[in-house]
Amino acid sequence: GVVFCIRCSGAHRKLGTHLSKVLSIKIDRWSDEQLAWMERLGNAQVNAELEAGLPAGVKPDLVSSSAEQVEAFIRAKYELGSFLAGGDGFVPPAPRRSLQEVGMIEFAGLLFVQLVAGSHLRVPNAWRTASLHCEFRLGERRARSRRCRGSPNPVWGEELAINRCAADEALLVRLIGADLLGRTECLGEGRVRIDDLPREQPTGVDLPLLPSSESARTKAPSLGLVLTYNPLS
Repeated sequence: GVVFCIRCSGAHRKLGTHLSKVLSIKIDRWSDEQLAWMERLGNAQVNAELEAGLPAGVKPDLVSSSAEQVEAFIRAKYELGSFLAGGDGFVPPAPRRSLQEVGMIEFAGLLFVQLVAGSHLRVPNAWRTASLHCEFRLGERRARSRRCRGSPNPVWGEELAINRCAADEALLVRLIGADLLGRTECLGEGRVRIDDLPREQPTGVDLPLLPSSESARTKAPSLGLVLTYNPLS
């Protein structure tokens, strides 16, 4: 097993799991077998074998080289075995990026959202016979909870995850009601600053929801959340 940076991880994923199975140190859960495999090998031992015949000047510089050049080198090393002792040193031409790949976004981190329950929600009688769900947004990316029966104190017990792209993105949470005819209405919303959360630690948040039609209530409606933010850098 080897450790590599997030930039190289994209190229490793393209190799397929039969050649390279990519796991995040910070985000993924590792089995005992996977941890034992990492301890048994390591970068030094793997590189000593796979780069035993590496020609001078072939290894790309990660700072100045393009993503395509890095991918070509990784394919040569792990898929073709070009740099093994006695290898031919062949590096395939750098692949051309598709229009879809050109538009790909590099994410800054991953936010795990555990939606626990709602408290004192402003739910009109019309919505109590239908359903409620929550919508979570980070910039253009969003996740939606399952629907539950409308009530002032619903319980979800659900976990979702959203990628974060920009450092200044805040989490927008909206409570949505739907009636029996499929009509929807935002019943309240709130925001959480991601930068206020500790890194890689579950944090309980009692998020007040500002109702769309009234601003003063005896008991403020809120959502109980547990948020865990894992930066990728």
